[in-house]
Amino acid sequence: MHPLTTFCYFSVALLFLPLSAQSAGEPTSEKFAYKDASPQRYKLSARASKLDSRTKEYPKIGFVFGDDKKPQDLQNAIVDTSVA
Repeated sequence: MHPLTTFCYFSVALLFLPLSAQSAGEPTSEKFAYKDASPQRYKLSARASKLDSRTKEYPKIGFVFGDDKKPQDLQNAIVDTSVA
């Protein structure tokens, strides 16, 4: 697997780690006391080339950034704060 792909998967996994981590006998609602003023489903999107300046294009394997009209390096995440 390409190192940038691995980095992107790892970054998304870190985003959801607090949502899946649970200690035995400790309810999630007590462990994470974050209050969202307007609970909703958030869709996050960012370009890998903007998140990490070390990213590089690799045209030989088809990994290119694209342009502003048609970006090829988008990373996506969804977080729903309305769900316990």
